[in-house]
Amino acid sequence: MRDIFQAGFAAYRRTRGMLPFQLKAGLAILRCRTAELGGHAKRCPAGCVEKVWYNSCRHRACPLCAWVKIDQWLERIRGLLLPTDHYHVTFTLPGELRIFWEFDRKAVGDLMFRIARTTLFNTLEDPKHLGAKPGLLMSLHTWSRVLWAHVHVHCLVTGGGLTADGRWQPCRREGFLVPEEVLRFWFRKRFAKALRRMIKAGKIELPPDMCRFDALCRLSEAERKTWIVDVEERYEHGQGIATYLARYVRGGPLKNSRLLRLDQKHQTATLRVSRKGEPWREMTLPVGELIRRILWHVPPTGYRVVRACGLYHHHYREQLEACRKQLDGSENQADAAGPSATEAEETTGEDWVAVEEYCRICGCLLEVENIPRAPPPAELASELRAIL
Repeated sequence: MRDIFQAGFAAYRRTRGMLPFQLKAGLAILRCRTAELGGHAKRCPAGCVEKVWYNSCRHRACPLCAWVKIDQWLERIRGLLLPTDHYHVTFTLPGELRIFWEFDRKAVGDLMFRIARTTLFNTLEDPKHLGAKPGLLMSLHTWSRVLWAHVHVHCLVTGGGLTADGRWQPCRREGFLVPEEVLRFWFRKRFAKALRRMIKAGKIELPPDMCRFDALCRLSEAERKTWIVDVEERYEHGQGIATYLARYVRGGPLKNSRLLRLDQKHQTATLRVSRKGEPWREMTLPVGELIRRILWHVPPTGYRVVRACGLYHHHYREQLEACRKQLDGSENQADAAGPSATEAEETTGEDWVAVEEYCRICGCLLEVENIPRAPPPAELASELRAIL
């Protein structure tokens, strides 16, 4: 990823307009683990070995330094999950309404979270379905495999909940959470109603060429269509779904494992767009277009793309522990069927820095030398001051 930005970001920045948080993300990826950010070196006094490590940018859109934070988040979530079955529910924003997200990401993203949470709570707390408060982990995902806008919210839902009298209530039918048709109906109704109210009150930013009447017409058109809400199969434990959600916490929309080739001569990059188990498919894009698609999905500064609700919210820790005692599970078992959060190619070798203090050849104690951070180039100084 850094090679792609080094090949085309300078030209892209001169010809394209970027929001401040997108520019900050691009500069972070460009400078990540280079001499510009400083670092440290370990040298043998006898000259046998010399190793240099440069600092990470630690930006959440950078795939090079995201894995440590992902593992830390996943370790914390694994200790939070209840020892019960979980379900994976996805709420998707219709294509007709994506333009509202493009021009006001915070408002539409918060609305997606709020309506998905309300729909799940009201449905599952209904005595006809579950009659109890569940635990939720929600993650906003805005891209497809080809990096186009595809806004949807992934939800990890407990296969049961806490009743009003403090009892754990499992799902009434094993392997069945709630009908998709019910969630689809209420999600569409509540989201359309809330978005219409925001448009009429002027609480959402519209595209420059769209008036309120046009926005309401587009919303009415979307209401007449079927919205996508998926309730996937039951998982015996929640770790597999949590590992899947962890991929969206940090690292941006494109991981290094999907990048195949970079053609410096023709300024193109090739990436894999097929999933595991599917026929192999590749896509080649100009470097500038690939950078545009990557930066398009960078979340605004300070925006939380992963949120906990219900029993998994920190306000319900006492109720969560009461449920854990009733389920007789002090430790969660790992979900062997769940996808892996890390990949072998992302290993940085930083573990060697922490444990190796002596030369592997002569046994001498290695000397550590700090490499200071280099000042930014003059042409970037003013832009860095504006965004940092």
